[in-house]
Amino acid sequence: MEVKIIELTKNKAKIEIVGEDHTLANLITKTLLEDPAVRLSTYIIEHPLISHPVITVVTDGNKSPIEAIKDAVSKIKGLIGEFRAALNQALKEEGVIAEKPKE
Repeated sequence: MEVKIIELTKNKAKIEIVGEDHTLANLITKTLLEDPAVRLSTYIIEHPLISHPVITVVTDGNKSPIEAIKDAVSKIKGLIGEFRAALNQALKEEGVIAEKPKE
């Protein structure tokens, strides 16, 4: 994965995520919209076969768009950890050996 900064101002950022598709772009943009400092979070993939997602983030100026993106990624990492723990618990309850949580 590679991230390219296309545009960066005090309250707006456009980043391209090379090698990814709707899955990651949608997760990031939806998580960004949960941040009260984010006014706009959207992405576009101009052509599904030859383009990469470009995420646009606009904040209210109280937080930089890069800070908002980093916060969203941290939140996603936390959700993934919660999911892993819940999955391991469900597997344990079913008598299936669950993997040990990674730190």
